[in-house]
Amino acid sequence: MIEREAVVRAVEDQLERDYQQWRPVSADAVRMAVIRIEEHELVWIVSWQSEEFVRTRNSKYALTGGAAVFRTCATPVTGSRAAQACDEVAAGPRPARGW
Repeated sequence: MIEREAVVRAVEDQLERDYQQWRPVSADAVRMAVIRIEEHELVWIVSWQSEEFVRTRNSKYALTGGAAVFRTCATPVTGSRAAQACDEVAAGPRPARGW
């Protein structure tokens, strides 16, 4: 399994790339921060939140849906619980305001 620090680094790097991509085209682009990471048998579950919410705890800046499954498996057996876990698709967070 991939080490915890490598997972956090990979997710933080992707969140920064997403921010840099959206910043020029959207006034609503916000920086994200990893707030929780959980190890499971075949995957890491990583949760993130807007940096502004983490810093202020003001619910106006809170996001919903800020979690993704970080796959650590290669080719699981089709139809198994492991396959289901490995087939999870990361859904990006949605801003709480205006969506």
